[in-house]
Amino acid sequence: MGVLIGSPSFTTGNLHNVHRKYERPSNPMAFDTMYTMTDYYDGPRKGVANYHGVPHLYESCWADIKSESDVFMLTPISADVLALAREDWDIWLRWSAAYHAGLTTTETHPALPQDRARHDELVMLLAPSLTTNLETALAAKANFDFTQVDESRNRLMKVEWNRVDIDPSLIRRTPYSDEN
Repeated sequence: MGVLIGSPSFTTGNLHNVHRKYERPSNPMAFDTMYTMTDYYDGPRKGVANYHGVPHLYESCWADIKSESDVFMLTPISADVLALAREDWDIWLRWSAAYHAGLTTTETHPALPQDRARHDELVMLLAPSLTTNLETALAAKANFDFTQVDESRNRLMKVEWNRVDIDPSLIRRTPYSDEN
């Protein structure tokens, strides 16, 4: 069982009105870069990753609770939002490294004391942009790959996206609970 960090936040809109300008032919061996993984519960639930080389917010629909695999809504984001999201992710990575080295506790999560003010500022700056917009989003299933490491022994996060049509009734507006 994973740990829930955060919660989905969808805006209203028409699920079938997805953007098409970023589509390209499917390549089964094409993996995109994942930049952040800000929510995790039995697998990635929310963060920022490329979709065919273009940065997007990805957010779980929580549809895997009653099916075999999860569906994610992908909303395009700007290069400026990507830069801020990566800065906040770097803050979390520093916290995680310190935590695993025994240098901090969960009481400081998700930022070390010296990073706390900037993290809080980034959260406020990113909140309006890191919300799924169903009017511009597309639906996709993900194949996550965390098997490779870089020269610093950090795990590389990659994802292969496969577009899907989705029944809007599958969209959950809150994380799974026993009552759902």
